[in-house]
Amino acid sequence: MSKKSQFQGHRGTSEFVAEQSGLFWSSIGILIALVLGFTVKSMMAPQKIKMRIDEAAKNIHRDLQVSVGEASISLSEGVWPELAIHVQNVRFETQTECWGRAVAEVDEMKLPLRFFDLLSGVVRFDELKIGEVNLSVKSAITVCSDEASLESEVQGINEPSKSDAVKSKNQTRVKDSLIDEISVQRLRVTYLPLALTSFELSNLKMKVASHSPVELNIVSQVNLFGETLSGDYSSFGELRLSLLEKKKLDGDVSGIWREGEYKLSFATDLEKQRSEVKFEAQHLPLRQMFPLLRRYNLMHREFEPLQSWLSMKAELSGPVGEPSLWNGKIENLQLEGDLGVIEAQPIEIKSLSPVQTSSIDIQLKPLVMDSVVAMVNAGKKPKFLGGLGLLTGSARFNGPDDIELTGDYSGLEFLFSNRGVRKVQTISLMSGDLALKNNQWRLKLQRIRPLEGIFDGSVSLEADREWADVRMNADVREVVLSQEIQKLMTNGGHLGPMDGEFKVQMVGGVLKELQTEARWDDVLIEGLEVGRVFLKGRGGKDKMFFQVRTRDAKLLSDSAFLKSLDPQVHKVFADRTFESGNIELQWSAPQNWEWSQAKLKSGVLSVETQGQVSERGAVSGVVKMREASFNQRWKVDGSKDAPVWIKQ
Repeated sequence: MSKKSQFQGHRGTSEFVAEQSGLFWSSIGILIALVLGFTVKSMMAPQKIKMRIDEAAKNIHRDLQVSVGEASISLSEGVWPELAIHVQNVRFETQTECWGRAVAEVDEMKLPLRFFDLLSGVVRFDELKIGEVNLSVKSAITVCSDEASLESEVQGINEPSKSDAVKSKNQTRVKDSLIDEISVQRLRVTYLPLALTSFELSNLKMKVASHSPVELNIVSQVNLFGETLSGDYSSFGELRLSLLEKKKLDGDVSGIWREGEYKLSFATDLEKQRSEVKFEAQHLPLRQMFPLLRRYNLMHREFEPLQSWLSMKAELSGPVGEPSLWNGKIENLQLEGDLGVIEAQPIEIKSLSPVQTSSIDIQLKPLVMDSVVAMVNAGKKPKFLGGLGLLTGSARFNGPDDIELTGDYSGLEFLFSNRGVRKVQTISLMSGDLALKNNQWRLKLQRIRPLEGIFDGSVSLEADREWADVRMNADVREVVLSQEIQKLMTNGGHLGPMDGEFKVQMVGGVLKELQTEARWDDVLIEGLEVGRVFLKGRGGKDKMFFQVRTRDAKLLSDSAFLKSLDPQVHKVFADRTFESGNIELQWSAPQNWEWSQAKLKSGVLSVETQGQVSERGAVSGVVKMREASFNQRWKVDGSKDAPVWIKQ
């Protein structure tokens, strides 16, 4: 073989490195990369990108100030690298009152780019990714009055001028692309007009199902914090919104709050301008709901519901923006917990503004009155009351000034005390009716049954709406207290059956007048035995006057009072029955007793006395005795338990 043929053979097999095809294509690739790199760098320099974003931001709206921290082209790392416009530290601010003088701070925004579109000189955006956003609303949001100017400005932005077109010539062309998806990692909203009011939307995603007509679907997680809801518990839920341009707007929010669950859904027909709202709650905590309602001016009175929960279903519908024409219904309404159990029949809602409903019928099964009083903050109980017992029955609310209640009341406790010892008289049952009409409460008790003892009579009461002005009348045919109470109040004695009439009037929550006429048979008080006692009294808050008449009064031999008498007086009183007695007493606050005239008669014996006993038990007075030719006078000092007799 010749050398020429050998050389030609080597060229045919391309054994030289420089002659191999791989090196050729590698060189071409490096060249293209260098060209693209310098082209993209010159076309997409951070300074130019930020300048263009700043120019665009100025044209958003005249009342909106936008500042951008940094802007650049970034290539994120990952399994699928992403080329995107990366904008950092964006701040939106407006001083417009109808926009709430809001401030929004965005840590970063990304607009992913399509590489091959970029090579052809086209910038296409179909997705926007937003990191964390803090939105603060400084004032209440109202309806803007310059919506027309807003539209004109927006149109001005969307319609570029001829000069803009000239400027944009030979530059990278932004294609008329519409964003199909927006995602926000976290959006926290703080509403400053209401203290401690904020909520958070996380993992928010908005997808455009159609651009013409516009159809949007939005999903997000909703976090309501304890500072907003009042208490140490937050609420976590799911938000869903669906919008079809000029057709409908639907959505729902569902989640948990402490041990309760809730779901709020709505559907709005934008063509007919009508909305429908549904709300369902199971076991929502009233202890957190009432402070929340007060904070947002939905309730003005103070309540302390302790551990109580609400369950209900509600439906409302009506024309958009006209709450007076909305109507609906509430079903399965139930309150339970420390308050007791309250269940309501279905309620028809006739109007939202003002609120008008059908008659509301509820069942009490039963109601714990101590918790009710604590809930409405009715103040301290009177000192003579212990436990307030249970109320079982039914109520009808025909309106805010028309309420009817019928039921049985059990377990009410009256406290009696003497010499530091306290006993309880429990009422096992009271049956009656309570009604509110024309801002006046009326109560009538037809039956009262003590746990121990007897009560035969009726009680009627009238009061103003706030229970500050009260009138009570009691017609008592027979009352017998329990044996324990009788012994306590008589120091080991007893009180026989009592009958009488009582009238009480209170003005502004203060006792103005008390009138009573009462009669007892067979009374034994601290060794004084009386066959019959007549009592007549009248007075007010600081002073009371009593007139007492007795028949067949006798000091028993074991009476402590009899033993404390002067020997001569003891001899006169021992084993003697006084056929009649007449005593005029005066009581003044806090615990002072004074008798201006007291007379006892036994045959020809006459005993007269006058004096007083202070709140500490100090005694001072005079005793006169007269029988035929016997006439004696004593001065009495010391204490009621150890009087000192001084003969005069």
